[in-house]
Amino acid sequence: LALMKGRQVKLADMFGKAKKKQREGPPTAKQTEEICVVMEESPKTKKAEPFTDDDSSSDSSSSSSSSSSSSSSSSSSSSSSSSSSSSSEEESTKKEKRKSNEKKEKLRKELSTSEDSSTSAKKTTGKRRVAQTATKNRKKGKEQQKKNSNGLKVARQRVKTSNVSCDEDETEEKSARPPKSKRQRKIITAAAPKPSCCEDCLQLLCTIKLWPENKDEGAQWECEAIVDERVSITDCGEDVPTYNLDNFVFFDEHRHIVPLDSPMVSLNKALFASGSIKCCIPGLFPEVDETGLKTKKIGPIQEWWATGMTEDEELSLGVTTEFGVYYLKNAHPDYAKVILPLQQKYFIVKLLVAFLQQDSLARYEDFLAHLQTFTPLPAFCEQIDSETVLAHARFIVDQGTNS
Repeated sequence: LALMKGRQVKLADMFGKAKKKQREGPPTAKQTEEICVVMEESPKTKKAEPFTDDDSSSDSSSSSSSSSSSSSSSSSSSSSSSSSSSSSEEESTKKEKRKSNEKKEKLRKELSTSEDSSTSAKKTTGKRRVAQTATKNRKKGKEQQKKNSNGLKVARQRVKTSNVSCDEDETEEKSARPPKSKRQRKIITAAAPKPSCCEDCLQLLCTIKLWPENKDEGAQWECEAIVDERVSITDCGEDVPTYNLDNFVFFDEHRHIVPLDSPMVSLNKALFASGSIKCCIPGLFPEVDETGLKTKKIGPIQEWWATGMTEDEELSLGVTTEFGVYYLKNAHPDYAKVILPLQQKYFIVKLLVAFLQQDSLARYEDFLAHLQTFTPLPAFCEQIDSETVLAHARFIVDQGTNS
């Protein structure tokens, strides 16, 4: 019985420790093994211990005083008591086994419930964490959408203002604007459209200058002007008559002012001219020598060219159409700045060819010195310096090697 009580105390301690550790989590593998070992150990009953010397002396004195008949009856009663004690011991061992098995089952049930509770607690905590992260991500997404919408609104407003006016005032507005964040800059660059160009002249629409129709009022068509007796020479002996074109300007079908050396002619795009047609022989028709015949939409231009590259000849540009050949004289004030680079290119090429014919071993510095001392300069070239030469260097080298 003392052993049974000791084991019960141990089991109670183990149960108490297990219940305390339920809060922390399920028991470890070592703890479960120890509990099972304690449960599996069945209480072993002790056999009847032999009597001590004191007991034997008292029993011997009592037996000596009894008679022989009582000795025979005591022997029979001892045999019956031994059989009854053995049966009682077996019953007690069975009861103890049943109790131990019941305790084992209770322990297993409690362990399983503790494991289930711990796993369920973990699941609930995991679900809570997932829900919290989801709410945080939703808040961040809403904030980003608001920022993007604000950036797109600002970009659209700026695009509208840029399409309405492409003026110099935009630089002042940009300097007055507050500094943008990197995110706004990315959104604006992605939302802003590319600047649109004309399909024919390939110029930016915000930088194009127009040649209005009202400036051609009272002008004749090309086919009418070249037949006029004040301009045409009937007995010139040429298939295509030649004329001088003064106060000229070149434009496309949309009346966009275009440089003469633009790629429109090579791309088979229609290029037209307007100006005053004069006779190629000055003084032959004095009535029209000063003003000429105002003509509109000459063309389309088939080709343009340059003549007078030697020293004795006069440099002049010209164009060819289906009805005539035209030598370009003075440009219209609205077109003078547009044709100036082309005139400067050919004038520098002419000077370079003449200079190399005199000294083939000359250097670049020598040619610049020759440009500064050359006189007289034409009306379209008031000043030529190293900057103008470098600006047209590629064209000058190509034309100089070909000539």
